[in-house]
Amino acid sequence: MAELSRPWTGGIADLLVDEHSIWLSDGMTKSTGRGELFRIDPTTNQTIAVVEDAGSPFASGDGSIWAYNLRTGVVTGINASDNQVHTQLVTTGSSGIGDFSFGEGDIWQYIHGNGVDLLRRIDPHSKKVIAEIPIALHHTSDRLRFVAGSVWILGEREQTGSEFIPVAVRIDAASNLVAATIPLKRSIAVCAVHASPKTPVLWDGGLWISTFCSNVHRVPGVLLKIDLQTNKTTDEIILSTLKGHLGGQPALATGSDSLWGFDGSSAIRFDFQPP
Repeated sequence: MAELSRPWTGGIADLLVDEHSIWLSDGMTKSTGRGELFRIDPTTNQTIAVVEDAGSPFASGDGSIWAYNLRTGVVTGINASDNQVHTQLVTTGSSGIGDFSFGEGDIWQYIHGNGVDLLRRIDPHSKKVIAEIPIALHHTSDRLRFVAGSVWILGEREQTGSEFIPVAVRIDAASNLVAATIPLKRSIAVCAVHASPKTPVLWDGGLWISTFCSNVHRVPGVLLKIDLQTNKTTDEIILSTLKGHLGGQPALATGSDSLWGFDGSSAIRFDFQPP
């Protein structure tokens, strides 16, 4: 176990691990009042680069790290080979809430709040918006992931009256259309259910999403598997040994042959056994 040198002054707003480095953002710093992006060498645990004004969240793609400053609406592209900024895109409609990802050579920017709820696709080379896709969620975890040729956004949609159900919205990158809105139904229904923003992940031929309760019942988290061909939930794992802490959001990570669930205080490993 190693402890990283800590040049940042606040907490960690976002974190990304690629083949050679650990990238993390402190969101905002006391020294500059701006979001800074730190690159850390995992072999020495030392900071090897700092990019100012980058902000968070961020993603990797096309040999670059792409950071989205929610405060200013600016998307910054950093060359992963020399740590230099090569692109800055000034985007509109930033409400301080949202996320973005990188896939199919483009930036996918999600904007939610102030009457706006859409997914924007941006060509980083031409710096032009090539698609804006309405999403129409009542509440969102403000997180998206690009997995298996699609953008996935987790949130809630109104069902009847004041009742809301957690859903996964799948947007097809080939057509720029919403391909499916998938209800995240659980066998445990004791409290209001939410989808964790730390997911989804691809494992065992499907997309896995963790769901959790946001109240004091301390109900176990549940993992749901979505079949990528049918867009339906096909499997469920109740994290009975992963009780979760108050308000906890179970996160998922994958290894070469395992799925890991974390809730901030404990972890559990699932091994895939082929038939």
